[in-house]
Amino acid sequence: MAYTKTNRQPRGYEVQLTRLREIDDGVSPALEVFPAYTLPVVLEDKVHDLWKVILAGQIVAIDATSLNSGAVDNTKWLVPANGLNATTLTYTADDIGLTADIDQYNTGAQTAVTVAGAASKQVAANFPVGVATYDYYSKCHSLASHATDPQPNVTFKTDYHYEIPLIYQSTDGASGVAAEQEQNTLAGGRLVKAGSLGWPVLWVSASDSVEQICGRCLQIIEIDTTKDMLDKVHTVPGLGLPGTGTSGRGVNESFYLLGTTTYVVHKARINITLA
Repeated sequence: MAYTKTNRQPRGYEVQLTRLREIDDGVSPALEVFPAYTLPVVLEDKVHDLWKVILAGQIVAIDATSLNSGAVDNTKWLVPANGLNATTLTYTADDIGLTADIDQYNTGAQTAVTVAGAASKQVAANFPVGVATYDYYSKCHSLASHATDPQPNVTFKTDYHYEIPLIYQSTDGASGVAAEQEQNTLAGGRLVKAGSLGWPVLWVSASDSVEQICGRCLQIIEIDTTKDMLDKVHTVPGLGLPGTGTSGRGVNESFYLLGTTTYVVHKARINITLA
């Protein structure tokens, strides 16, 4: 399901919704890569009238899917890492006329989605290469009528320390969280891998390949409740400061547990080491 913002912000004053909080600069490899044309949209940027397909904090992989019997060169395509579990792409109404249909790509047609629903062709099991440190726009904007390509290439970090809220915590009240997305078992000092959607989850030695290890969870931090009346402070959108727009919480803390209207209660500091 794609997430949309309810109000358009004045140009230059977009509300920051990124879950990621950067702790250090990290290391970026010099590669020519970009998001796969076939990825469904997940977040709308109403300021620039563009759609995003991979969000900051997601672990990414080079697409290993064989399309049209290998005739499609997707060696530069990035997709969310999936923990070595093939994943199904589900298109929504927002993808119609924009996103390249993976089923059509698989036949060599390379046409856009015409009907919302789950694709037949799955994204193949893959191996992590790094973490997205900013949101990736749909590459299909370069094919659309306005021929906009805001990110001809993107990059990711292979050695990186960052912080994200844990929204996939089913035991804390979220519903519909698949086991391969579960974040409730993350703990300080434990190894992490990518879940089926690319978000960090616990690596389990008894069942997971060592090639899926992405790094280590350094610390689980309980998010403080609103204090010092920061929820009453009107701050300028875009500055990344807590205020009325975030209910007094940090901009990377003002998210809800998946499937609920309850704010996240924990965040994790992750050290990605894939260099």
